[in-house]
Amino acid sequence: MSILKTGIIDNRENAHLIELINNGDLDPTSNGVNYLEVPDYERIYVFSDSLSDPGNVYETTKSVQSFDNIFDLDVPVTPSEPLYYEGRFSNGLVWVENLAMELDVDLIPSTELAVIFPGLNINSPFNFSFDNGFDLTINSDFNGRTTSESVNFAFGGAQTGEEGAGEYGDLIPGIQQQVEWFIEDHQEADKKADSEALYIISGGRNDYSDSNPEPEDIVDNIGEEIESLYEIGARDFLVSNLPDIGKIPATPPELADTFSGYTQTHNDLLEQTTEELRDSLTGANIVILDFNALYDDMLSNPSDYDLTNVTDPYLDPIALTPTVGADVDEYLFYDTVHPTAAVHDLVSDFTLTTLAIEL
Repeated sequence: MSILKTGIIDNRENAHLIELINNGDLDPTSNGVNYLEVPDYERIYVFSDSLSDPGNVYETTKSVQSFDNIFDLDVPVTPSEPLYYEGRFSNGLVWVENLAMELDVDLIPSTELAVIFPGLNINSPFNFSFDNGFDLTINSDFNGRTTSESVNFAFGGAQTGEEGAGEYGDLIPGIQQQVEWFIEDHQEADKKADSEALYIISGGRNDYSDSNPEPEDIVDNIGEEIESLYEIGARDFLVSNLPDIGKIPATPPELADTFSGYTQTHNDLLEQTTEELRDSLTGANIVILDFNALYDDMLSNPSDYDLTNVTDPYLDPIALTPTVGADVDEYLFYDTVHPTAAVHDLVSDFTLTTLAIEL
């Protein structure tokens, strides 16, 4: 078990206190604070969007360029280099990668495991389909490797359903599709999911980019994904709620209250849904990763996180150029949506604390 310095507290209400403890600003031996252990996980599986994408969208869109002119695909490499670090939607590693390193887990991007045809060990993140005309598709055949490897299925733009958001949303596998890939690979290998692995489900923000989003439907997707994974053998779940999407730079000021309302409704429904699933799924451990509390605390107490700017993106929203003379590590946002690598580090530390307290 990994040892983490923390306290017996409710992290959903005390993100600030947790950060003070982890920074050593509070004495962990006083006021009932103890040493807790983080569960050892040999495997981690991630189903998520751009906040967790280790380069899956990038590797797919980059690989497509060889065929771009031949088939007139017009798919841009996303995210663009060199501003974004090796295909991440940030300037460094994302939080689940940091978490995996802390837990000594080799977390592999799904595009590195995908093969062009079942039974052939020829890697390719994409393929062509001629079932209904000509289509570009993301490869979802893994030859059973998801049964023995830790896999990050996250794709930037993923929504909680089958697809993603935006112009290329029909190409992007949503979180529901990612879960189905995992289940299908296990079924084809005639194996159950690892009951001692950690299953991370993190998403929802992209769903609210649709017109007239329905929080109940979005949260229902997440609940169904937990149930599907449970049925094949998964037991330990880490499910993130949403930070206040009304307060991110991408949200126009006139829509801030609307999106803050969506956030509150989403998180309330998620709390209710996970509580019901804890009662109905025997042996399931379902922990909420409270992004909302952590984000609010960063906004309220930025200096405690060594941040000086928690409202503006480091990259210019139009030119995508760095802010002259600024230290990127002091920014909460790298662009109008995604956090900096420094904040991803803070999120992974917060996640370790959550696991130590809740599991």
